[in-house]
Amino acid sequence: MIRLKGYCVLFVTLLLFVNCVPAFGQPNLTISSSAGPNGSISPSGAVSVPQGSNASFSITPDSGFVVGALFVDNIAQDSTTGYTFINVQANHTIRSYFARGGAGLHLRDAFHDTATADISGRLKWVALTNQSSPSATIRLNGDSTISPSNPLGPGSFGGVAWDSLMTDTTELGVVVKQKSGNGFNSTFFIYARMTTKDLASGNGYRLKYFDDSSGTDRVLIQRITGESSSLDLVTMFREIAVGDTLVLKVEADKTMKALVYGVNGIRDSVSVVDNTYDASSWYCWLDGCVFNPPVKMGDFMIGRIPQPIAPVFIATPASLSFGTISAGSSKIDSVVIANPGILPLEISSAATDNAQFSITPPSASVGPSASRTFVITFSPTTNGPQAGNAIFTHNAAGSPANVPLSGSGTGAAIPKVTSFAPTSGPIGTTVTITGTNFDPTPSDNTVYFGAVKGAISAATSTSLTVKVPVGATYAPLFVETHGLSAVAAKPFAVTFLSNHLIDNTSFTANTDYAAGLNPHFITTLDIDGDGKPDICLINGVSNTLSIYRNIDTTDAFTPSSFAPSVDFSTADGAYPAFYTIHFAAGDLDGDGKPDIVAALFNGNMISIFRNTSTPGNISFAARIDVPSGLSPNGVALADLDGDGKLDVCVANDYGSDVSVFKNTSIVGRITLAPRVNFAARNSPSYVAVADIDGDAKPDLVVTALDGGVSVYRNITTLGSITASSFAPKVDFIAGSNPVSVVTADIDGDGKPDLSVANEGSGTLSVFRNSSTVGSISMDPKADFALDAFPIIVAAGDIDGDGKPDLAVINQNSNTVSVLKNTSTSGSITTSSFATKVDFLTGAQPRAVAIGDLNGDGRPDLEVANENGSNISIFENKVSATALFSVAPDSIRFGNVLAGGSKRDSVTVTNTGVSTLSITSVTSDSAQFSVTPGSASIAPAGKRKYYITFAPSALGLKSSNIKF
Repeated sequence: MIRLKGYCVLFVTLLLFVNCVPAFGQPNLTISSSAGPNGSISPSGAVSVPQGSNASFSITPDSGFVVGALFVDNIAQDSTTGYTFINVQANHTIRSYFARGGAGLHLRDAFHDTATADISGRLKWVALTNQSSPSATIRLNGDSTISPSNPLGPGSFGGVAWDSLMTDTTELGVVVKQKSGNGFNSTFFIYARMTTKDLASGNGYRLKYFDDSSGTDRVLIQRITGESSSLDLVTMFREIAVGDTLVLKVEADKTMKALVYGVNGIRDSVSVVDNTYDASSWYCWLDGCVFNPPVKMGDFMIGRIPQPIAPVFIATPASLSFGTISAGSSKIDSVVIANPGILPLEISSAATDNAQFSITPPSASVGPSASRTFVITFSPTTNGPQAGNAIFTHNAAGSPANVPLSGSGTGAAIPKVTSFAPTSGPIGTTVTITGTNFDPTPSDNTVYFGAVKGAISAATSTSLTVKVPVGATYAPLFVETHGLSAVAAKPFAVTFLSNHLIDNTSFTANTDYAAGLNPHFITTLDIDGDGKPDICLINGVSNTLSIYRNIDTTDAFTPSSFAPSVDFSTADGAYPAFYTIHFAAGDLDGDGKPDIVAALFNGNMISIFRNTSTPGNISFAARIDVPSGLSPNGVALADLDGDGKLDVCVANDYGSDVSVFKNTSIVGRITLAPRVNFAARNSPSYVAVADIDGDAKPDLVVTALDGGVSVYRNITTLGSITASSFAPKVDFIAGSNPVSVVTADIDGDGKPDLSVANEGSGTLSVFRNSSTVGSISMDPKADFALDAFPIIVAAGDIDGDGKPDLAVINQNSNTVSVLKNTSTSGSITTSSFATKVDFLTGAQPRAVAIGDLNGDGRPDLEVANENGSNISIFENKVSATALFSVAPDSIRFGNVLAGGSKRDSVTVTNTGVSTLSITSVTSDSAQFSVTPGSASIAPAGKRKYYITFAPSALGLKSSNIKF
């Protein structure tokens, strides 16, 4: 601790509560006290007050005057002859003003005082405090004074007029502020712009307020002729709250305004232009206010509309529309921010929530009664309507303030993938993607190999060079450029060295991880962008989306391979009112991050989670709920209309239809157009998307529990999804109660085939795709026996041979079946898959995914166990091939003396992916010996073997070394 005279300085590294008392005691604060003419305040000047103490001030008007107004820290207070600051903790100001009292209150004197005060006349309130009777009223005297009177009888007050003193600004109006509460069926009038001082004969305008105790209050602007004849010009229905201020304002352009002010500024207003207005004479009246019980006149204040003491934020125009412009070009407009207040308006941030709009400057200071122009540029990069906000963060009321922005882009270059090569290979393979409308800057493109992004090393407008990343899975390549995307027609198949056999040793026993109640669907996907595929899980009864961040550092799965789940609610209610059953993942808003769409079977809606994660941190924006059809059961994402955005497809079980939602999102904001429904078979349960007929448009494949699988051929036009966007469905009969379908090219002929899990018949039906462009057709199905209640099927190359194998969940057998693909091109028969191999799961498995979670280049199995409320992970241990190489492959020892020896060596390298075991090394001649006799060599490892030639006789000698 360092001590200084009069101060206490404490150096700490933790937050502590420290009582530091200066050597001179508690610090003093200052209250600046002042008074206008015709009175005094005591004490006055710069009053020193110890911190934490109270400070009282007495206010004394001169003879014939009253306290007209009192301001503390520039905020109006009740007019009183005393004020006390309690527990002073900061500097303050206090200022009093005085008005002529007694028989009459002279408005000229009262306003003259405030107009010359040290706050530069910026606050114009005057309180009428000289009324002693609740039923008193005031009237206009001939000398421009007002005096108490009672022309309307008990319970009423009326009669205030202003003369030409008040004609110096169009910012004038008449203000009534009710401070104590509403009356019962109370009505009052504010008169302005009268042609004479005689209320009975004057012509002009008035505000009429009617307090309706049984309905909504009404505020009217009327043109009047005399006291009784009136014409309603405009009516505002608005409940007037305690403390509201009503204003009638007549402007120089003949606009009549009625305004309702609340604590934080204007709450509502209505206006009308009336061309009969004559500004040659001006008198304002307050009349006819009846309250029950009566209210003193002192409970009201009248005066000019004050200039606010605080800074004020006013944006003009209130919104901007840029119209339609070409993508890649820009259009500029501007917003003017005005500050009519008397303190500086500090705009700390000016930003937009849509990257296609930009704003400058990013911050500004706007002085009192000044303005600042902000330039907004619309630069669309995509087609279609765009919407956003210019968001101003400032120090005035109502921060942050939004100025809505809109515009539309046209002619944006939508990327397209025409081909890629090679179509298979191990992790690290360099793939060249050919297409159009890519960005020549590699970092402005994104390529997903299923679960994870690949590293782009080179780019042109027609070509991308990408390395296959660790964690890649069997899925069509996904390319994204400037918020628009393209999907390749086929998946990339990750291969690896193996014996290409699948048996009961191909996977380890399951490693389990706790989940929510009744997990229903699972997939692997890099949510946080750290390059590792995470586990994404939907829990049906818990109604949660759970993300398990992958933090694995070893080949073997352990309890610490994944961080604890981060859970997000999929519904605002609990089971059984809501029941989340399925989800799909993909980048909806074009920001390069996969978003999630979940289906709530009970709840009849889909829930959308926009991904806002960063490496090491899982997060989503606030959930968006969108009504769907009845009992949504399956979800898929695909760009159906070719506009570069993934649309949402939903199979509705009880609705017996399929809903398609056109994606209208922009970067940072997910929105969907209203759904378009297409009739389905009874109880559609699952939806998949693939280009079945080869016309470069993704078609819909839908299973239905009535035994059928339907294909909806896509006939959309660019950017449009309507009721005629799909040809009539083509139906194929599968087994009993088909639950799910996966599309994958089983026989390698370049067309996606259909594999259907049939719950009722316990079979897998595989349909070979024989479609041609414009025509959907399938060969007769080939059925494969499974265990009890097969429900979910997934595809992936499990043994690394370049062919998609299948994994199927058997719910009532508590197993997952793996079927190795043995097909040949052009044919799918009952011999196209090897006999299934079963692996025990947890209780009642519900879903399976295939993904490489430990980064060894081989896809593992991930299973969601519904009744077990956990996840089972099976590590892929398909036997890898150990490959042997030796160098050099021959040795010449030359001449060696009999009885002597000479040594040389060879190097053995394991070029395979599993350990190379050398059990023996022999020579077929006793004159040649080898050491060591055996060895174990890891993948990519090397080992030297030493060979000694020791001739025992003359002549040429030779031998072979056998490993």
